[in-house]
Amino acid sequence: MLYSRKHNLVFAHYPKTGGSSVGTWFRETFGDDLIDHEPDIPHHHVRKGLSRLRCGPRPPRSPLLQLLYQRTQGPTSPHHVRHDVRVLGVLREPFDLLRSLFLYWQRTARPDDKSPFIRSAVAADFTTFVWLATTKRHLPNYHRFFGVGTRVWQRTTLVDFSNLEAGLQDAMNRLAVPTVVRLPNVNVNPARRHTPTSPGESLTFDTRMDMAVRRHFAWYYDEGRSVCLRGFSHAA
Repeated sequence: MLYSRKHNLVFAHYPKTGGSSVGTWFRETFGDDLIDHEPDIPHHHVRKGLSRLRCGPRPPRSPLLQLLYQRTQGPTSPHHVRHDVRVLGVLREPFDLLRSLFLYWQRTARPDDKSPFIRSAVAADFTTFVWLATTKRHLPNYHRFFGVGTRVWQRTTLVDFSNLEAGLQDAMNRLAVPTVVRLPNVNVNPARRHTPTSPGESLTFDTRMDMAVRRHFAWYYDEGRSVCLRGFSHAA
């Protein structure tokens, strides 16, 4: 989880929603101000991520002691984020997301991975993969991941993956965070660069799979996609 102390802003990375690009953008934008907490575990849901980010000794209140604390503890030590922390996230259309995640694990996962969810992608079993992701809930839905309805939800800003750069700039303007860095393209799924006849396009959903996805991601279809920022060109 990435945290800008100056702007009191956290980036919560849901898998395959442009997180590598947004994370790179965060690092280039905020530089030394940024805390990169547990970089090897980038996909904690918001509640757990904030809980782990708040671990460790609480920094002192005195400005002089705070300076001493920072010098002795170092910039990568655990910090207590403020209780009014703001959260930034990205939402992607679930069917597109599942295809992308399946193809990603096909390229990168090991056949002996302990997770049956990941192994199903390695075995090229898309039906089992979708069933484990949704019906068996191996993949958290957006509602749970971002803590919809919790206190931090009131301070959460979500961006639409389909218009990521414009939506991100819109979000930063609304949050009064000045930016000059362009959004890079990092870790782009090769299937996105293929023609419509590519393997990624052949990963179809039958009726049962379609229902399972829509049920698991019901909040996205009922509300989530309507609250995403898509940039000023798409604003109502």
